[in-house]
Order: sequence, then C-alpha cells, then structure tokens
Amino acid sequence: MNIQEIKQRTKSIKNTLQITKAMELIASIKMRKAIEVAQTSREYSDRARALLSRLAAEGKSYKHPLLASPNSKKSLLIIASSDKGLCGSHNTEIFRASYKAIEEKKKGNQEVDLIVIGNKARNHFRRIKELKIIADFETFGDSIEYLEASPIAQLIIEEFSKGEYSEVNIVFRQFESMIRQNAQVIKILPLSAIRETQVGANGRSPVHRYEFEPEPEKVLDSVLPQLVKVMVYQTLLENNASEHAARMVAMKNASDAAGEIIQDLEFTFNRLRQERITSEISEIASGAEALS
Repeated sequence: MNIQEIKQRTKSIKNTLQITKAMELIASIKMRKAIEVAQTSREYSDRARALLSRLAAEGKSYKHPLLASPNSKKSLLIIASSDKGLCGSHNTEIFRASYKAIEEKKKGNQEVDLIVIGNKARNHFRRIKELKIIADFETFGDSIEYLEASPIAQLIIEEFSKGEYSEVNIVFRQFESMIRQNAQVIKILPLSAIRETQVGANGRSPVHRYEFEPEPEKVLDSVLPQLVKVMVYQTLLENNASEHAARMVAMKNASDAAGEIIQDLEFTFNRLRQERITSEISEIASGAEALS
C-alpha cells in the first residue's frame, strides 16, 4: 500500500467513524429512554402478577380458559426481533434461543407454530418451510405504546381459548444492564402458575388481604386478559431496551475499531513518508558527491 492509498483509506475510515459516533450517540439517547420505560413498567407488571396471584387463590375452584392447558399437540412461539440491524448479536441470540425452544417441543412430539415480530424474524423464519408463521407484526419504532401490543395479546388469547395450542411462549431479550441482555423464553399461557399464591422470604403467604367486589371469579374474567396484555407489553419493552443497548455497544465497538485502524494507518503513513524523505536525501547526497 503506497502513501496515496493510505491517505484515501484513512479519509474513508474517518468518514465511517463520524457515522458510527453519531449512531452511538443516537442509540445512547434512545436506550436511556427505553430503559426508563421498561424498568417503570416492570414494577407495575410485577405488582399486577402479585395481585392476580391473590385473586386466583381466592377463586381457586374457578375454571377459566386462560388458566388451563388445552389438550393440544401444538404450541405457539412468539419471536420478538428488530426491524433494523447494526445491533450486534441481538437477533442472533434470540434466534438461537428460539431454535432451542422449538427443538425441545419437537422432542415432546409437539408441533410449533410461530408469531414473528420484526423484519429480522420474518425474513429469517419464513425461509424454513417446516415452521408455520400464523401472523407477523412489525416492531413499534423507538417507543412502544400499550395499545400497540394489544393486537398481539388478543390474537394469542383467541387462539389459546379455541384450544388450538397447549401453551404460548415468547422469546425476547431481557434487559439486565448496558452490556448484558439475556435471551429468555417465558410462558405467557396458560396462566396456571398464577394460581400459586406468592410466598414471601419467610416462607409465608403475603399478609395483605383484599375484599373483592364483585366476587373474584368475575374479576378474573376481566383482568386475566389484561394480564396477558401486560406480560406481552413488558417483554416488548425489555426487548426494545435490549436492542438499543446492543446497538449502542455495537456502534461503540465499531468506533473504537475504526480509531485503532486510523492510528495504524497514520503510523504506516508516517513511516513510509520518513522512508521516502530519507531516500530522497540519500539520492541528493549521492548526487552531490558525484558532482564534487
């Protein structure tokens, strides 16, 4: 590589560095907002599950279609991905967890149908002929509203209530920290686990007592579908925060790598220039000696 080529390559990488720095800054801003929303909603989701656990305990003899597992040989898997790339291993980790979940179901002689969220999951899984995609949704931009998650929740409630599937699971990345997001598979339906009254650290049931009007069974009819919506919404918020965090880290790594390449190119440029100057001085000195 000659000096001119090094100058051109350095200029090109510096332009790329400006882009990755800008994308890192944008992702950082979006990430902070997404994290704040996800963490705030997480507390609400946990409290809703705790209250509904108490409700289900009060109406434990009540049979609700969302609390029981239908006798079906099929399960439904929701895969939440992103619409855009440049987010490191975010989608790869989700797909890996999805394949693992699918294989586990197949070992239990269960068929698996899919609901995919995001262009990345749609484009990836529609190439696999043995997997049936019953619905696909686009992601919801940089912020997700509760009402936007409702159609997904409503669809799985309808399919599950018809007895089409024995269970519904969702694959997403749980946000832990800026550098740590874990791909998880959690069960959305049936809500049978909610019948187990939550136990405190001392091994006892919570001391809170509630009076329900009307009776718990009627309250369950109303709130259980809402709980499904809350669970779906929360997973999408976690996945959104994880996507922005992964993109910020990916852009930071790209910026750091570009900076290192620029340093190496500048070092090589200076070395070659010094060699050329030394060579020119030697030629001049040799010419002067020849003339003397």
